[in-house]
Amino acid sequence: MELFKNVLWNVSIIIILGFFLAKTSIIRHMMISWETGLKEKMEVAVLLGGIGIVSTYMGVNIHGAIANTRVIGVMSAGLIGGPVTGTVAGLIAGIHRYLIDVGGFTSVACMVSTIIGGMTGGLFYHHLRRIRFYHCEIFFITVFEEILQMVIILLFTKPFADALYLVKTIFVPMVLVNSTGVVLFITMMESGCNEQDQVNARSVKDVFHIAQLCLPYLRKGLYDKKALEKVSEIVICNSSVSGVAIADTSRILTASGIAVKLNDDYLKIQKSGLAKVFLPQNNKENQKYFWFSTPIQKENQIVGTLILCSEKIRWNIEQMKEFAMGLSSIFSTQLELSQLEYEQKLRKQAEYGALQSQINPHFLFNSINTISSFCRRDPDKARELLIALAECFRKSLNHPNAMVTIEEEMDHVHAYLKLEKARFGDSLEINEDIQENLEVMIPSFSLQPIVENAVKHGARKSREGTGKIWITIKRKKQGVEIAVCDNGPGIEKEVIQKLYKGDIDSRHVGMQNVYHRLLSIYGNQCIFQIISHETGTKISIKILND
Repeated sequence: MELFKNVLWNVSIIIILGFFLAKTSIIRHMMISWETGLKEKMEVAVLLGGIGIVSTYMGVNIHGAIANTRVIGVMSAGLIGGPVTGTVAGLIAGIHRYLIDVGGFTSVACMVSTIIGGMTGGLFYHHLRRIRFYHCEIFFITVFEEILQMVIILLFTKPFADALYLVKTIFVPMVLVNSTGVVLFITMMESGCNEQDQVNARSVKDVFHIAQLCLPYLRKGLYDKKALEKVSEIVICNSSVSGVAIADTSRILTASGIAVKLNDDYLKIQKSGLAKVFLPQNNKENQKYFWFSTPIQKENQIVGTLILCSEKIRWNIEQMKEFAMGLSSIFSTQLELSQLEYEQKLRKQAEYGALQSQINPHFLFNSINTISSFCRRDPDKARELLIALAECFRKSLNHPNAMVTIEEEMDHVHAYLKLEKARFGDSLEINEDIQENLEVMIPSFSLQPIVENAVKHGARKSREGTGKIWITIKRKKQGVEIAVCDNGPGIEKEVIQKLYKGDIDSRHVGMQNVYHRLLSIYGNQCIFQIISHETGTKISIKILND
């Protein structure tokens, strides 16, 4: 019974060692990966062979032999590392057992059985990896190895009577305790690995959650103080850090929590661009914290520094390192994306401005042509039309390259139609059905070119004698729909296809510009459609709800 207690106590210590071993990167990688190099296998063999040596020293002397838990280390080496790892661990622990008692009663038998124990574990490596270390099988594999060890003792130990007595004494406690010990040792290492994985998973989850909350503020870049203060507040509120500072390459831009005690002198630690742990020396209160600084990069250039501070009892250095590096990496990516968004916005504004600049001269040219026809035969009408044109452009100058309301855009349309009605009189009929109080903004000069196209290429060529235009603006379920219809001869399909492709001729430049401006601003949120047949054309613009 005393022997059973001693062996059980030794197993408990070995299992605790296994838990701490599982925290090492070598063991963790060996436990979760199928692909490991020879160097890693040798490192694990040395570690677990060392466990075998510790087990020898903790063994119980009985009848000139040592009852021990050496098999736990060497068997585990084979089971988690494969034949090479198991054999080397067995050689390390086995040769050591022989050398500390050369010529001893069971020295040779224990050396041989230890080496075979490591090899036995290795033989079952691939089978157990496929079923993820099934505990029942590990138990019976170890039972088999322990029985084999007893047979080896009987074969190699003389005199046989003493060997038989020894086997009878140690058989039950060593078979039961060591078999259970191997199961618990591997289970403990699995548990340690799983715990570390869970910690890493939580850290990754925290990083992505914080990044998602910070995204609206990081879009403003590094030099919006209020946005950076909000970012620091989010990091502190959603993690266990005690302080956050964000700096550019020369100064601290914002600091929250305990980090407010930092000054710009600490930025010299970031000159190399490497993530570092550091400890401020000027304040004794700071000694209970550790600090981690990691670079914020944009296009592979360091543009800033993220500094996190935490109480030493709340994080270990590796956890803090992974968290800080993950956070700075996400921040760097978001800053790069915000820069791309800003550049894209500038490009769109430039494109929109270019398109808008083409529309205004186009409208002006057509209007002046109309007014010039009245200058001699009806000067008063020409004056009236000039005033209308001036009013139209005055409103346009109030909103250069801007979005306007439906009502403001219809003022442009009415100014144009006034000019056209002056020219064609009763042969042009205008019908409007516009819903009031439509709270929607559209690009300025986006309806007038469509109406002009309907008049010029539709209503004026109507076979009915009187050209008709219908303008309808209504709010529908999916958004606002603007429709301009005419009773003209229609538009050829080839012309419509060219318009969508941007390959239209100068006669329809207004329509093409409207189409591309709407696409530039709304993207997929706008549907521009042309339906044309021999009795008329309908051009509709649907601005969908967000």
